[in-house]
Amino acid sequence: MQSLPAAELIPRDTVPGRLAELDGRVDDVLLLLYCHHGNRSLNAVGWLRSHGVENCQSLSGGIDRWNKQVDPTVPRY
Repeated sequence: MQSLPAAELIPRDTVPGRLAELDGRVDDVLLLLYCHHGNRSLNAVGWLRSHGVENCQSLSGGIDRWNKQVDPTVPRY
């Protein structure tokens, strides 16, 4: 999985176990979730919001779109 500058990799399957930690972060920053094309991260945002974590969103189009439209130096996979 490629990452964006200053991003912290949090694998999707670890999100439920880190719910309290992530909920504590949203007071200070927006949680931006992303994956390859944006579908899995959008599902994870829905799960987080259903558990009370409101300040989060998915990167539309994922890392693939980021590469095409923002930063072509981020490798596509």
